[in-house]
Amino acid sequence: MANSSGALFTNRKKTQENHPDFTGTLELSHEVIENLVTQIDQGKSIGKIDLSAYNSQSKKGFQYIKVYGRIANEGGQQRRTYNSGETPSQSVTWGNQPPPQNEDDDISF
Repeated sequence: MANSSGALFTNRKKTQENHPDFTGTLELSHEVIENLVTQIDQGKSIGKIDLSAYNSQSKKGFQYIKVYGRIANEGGQQRRTYNSGETPSQSVTWGNQPPPQNEDDDISF
C-alpha cells in the first residue's frame, strides 16, 4: 500500500477571519483512490479515508502539520493509537506497509 500524505501550513495570506488558518495538499495513493471509487460504486454518497496528523518542523524551522491518509477502517478492527510524541515512523505499522518516512526534504520553504 503506497503512502498517502500531505502537509498543512499556516496560511500567511489570511487577511479575514473567515479565511482558513491552514492550507495545504494531500496526495492520495492509487490504492486509496480506487477504494474511494469502490465506496461510491457500492452506493455510499460520500467516500471516506482515515487521517492522522502530526505537528512537525521543517529543516528551516517552520512549523507545519504532516498529514497521512489511508483506506478508512470500517471493518471493526481496532485502530492504532499513538502515545504523546509518538508518530508512525517510530516502530509502528501503518496498515500492511512500512510506516511513512519523514519528508522534510520535500518542504519548499
